[in-house]
Amino acid sequence: MISSRTPGGPPTRCPVCGALCRSDPSQPGDDVPCPGCGSLLWLAPEEQRSEAAYVHTYRFPLGDAFRSWIGGVSGRLGCPTPHECEFLETIETWDQAKLLKRLARDAKTWADLIEQWNIVSGS
Repeated sequence: MISSRTPGGPPTRCPVCGALCRSDPSQPGDDVPCPGCGSLLWLAPEEQRSEAAYVHTYRFPLGDAFRSWIGGVSGRLGCPTPHECEFLETIETWDQAKLLKRLARDAKTWADLIEQWNIVSGS
């Protein structure tokens, strides 16, 4: 492990090695070392960050089509939190995605959708 900084900052994905980084950025530079490869990552100033930007820091195994679906359903369910994005990263097959999309029709929030997923899938 390259970095020993404490996790807790906004999530971002290293463009060099793909590692997820959650360290608090240094001040005043808003930079943080990647915990995987040590590359220096610059974050947007805090006032420019939004939860919507978190979605772009995650790698969804089903790719851009699934990411687009997340963006579309976010208009109704709200923007997924980092924890909810971590759940969405576990959707690895199109059969899982179809079930998730079917459950999303009746969900009111991402948390509700995940709860229904856990009931149906037995997780």
